[in-house]
Amino acid sequence: MTKIDLQSSLRLLPIQWCKATLAGDLAKLLEGEHFDGLIQILAHTHAEMTSDEFRDAVEAWLTTAKHTRYGKPHDELTDLPMQELLSNLRAHGFKNFIGSGGGVDFMRVWVERVYGIPPGHPTGKLVEALREAPTRGWVVVDMKQDWKAIFRPE
Repeated sequence: MTKIDLQSSLRLLPIQWCKATLAGDLAKLLEGEHFDGLIQILAHTHAEMTSDEFRDAVEAWLTTAKHTRYGKPHDELTDLPMQELLSNLRAHGFKNFIGSGGGVDFMRVWVERVYGIPPGHPTGKLVEALREAPTRGWVVVDMKQDWKAIFRPE
């Protein structure tokens, strides 16, 4: 999408997110508990895409985008202990799922390659997993706390 296409596409969004996008103000777009501006922009600009087009766009981005600090592709900067835990659980017959604060469709494109979780396995938001865990008897491991917290169903 060109900058001109983006400008006309953003007309329906709140003005602060439009200004931030056109100015390249990522800090503004990442404000809020759930990166509210970025999520709105992504939802708006990807609304007309098919699933295949979205997958192809994510794959293209992953092959070219590099982390600004580490200079590596983003899918190479994953947590090795998490990869090892998931592999060990799989080896012992566990079915693994992954949760995210957002961008579930984005994650489905690459989590099999990185974490061995097939796209057919439900990939969802952590809040949904925590809500369902007690009724399904799941153990939820919280990566945010560096593996220090394990939530067992009560």
